[in-house]
Amino acid sequence: MRYNNKVKKVWILTFLLLIPLAARAGEVSVSLGNLGTSGFEQVEQKQFNLEGVAFNWVMSDLGNDNIDELIVARFGSGGATHILVLRQDGSVISDFAPFPKNNGPVDYCLLNKKIFATTLTYPYELGIFEPAGKKISALKWPVTAPKDIFVACHNNDAVVTVGQKIFYYVDLG
Repeated sequence: MRYNNKVKKVWILTFLLLIPLAARAGEVSVSLGNLGTSGFEQVEQKQFNLEGVAFNWVMSDLGNDNIDELIVARFGSGGATHILVLRQDGSVISDFAPFPKNNGPVDYCLLNKKIFATTLTYPYELGIFEPAGKKISALKWPVTAPKDIFVACHNNDAVVTVGQKIFYYVDLG
């Protein structure tokens, strides 16, 4: 009997300690605060209420010297993944679905003010977009493409891995 009472007390204390953590789990904004001696400190925090959907990817600065832009990917509610391009004040520059027929996750990178995006589920596609959402070009991968497709940008080229194959794209201007 004594053991059971101790176990019950431990469970009750654990539960009481987890309540504040569970309450915080529903918050949208996250504060990193001061990261100590690493030289980083949070200077600003914004919260966007965009149709109640969550962000799943973020990248900043599209290279425009006049406006610090923020690019964000989010899952639509039951629809395709959207790309948002926002100003620092929170105003939306563009909100578009790069692959409207695909509601799965997408991988992205930025190359010379262009957005490279590739789907990670069937139908497999690679698209190149302007920040305003205009499609510059698109490519459909073969149906047999595996699910491990990723894209990365550096300097003037983009690299896309499809399974064990690597594709290079060079920005010719």
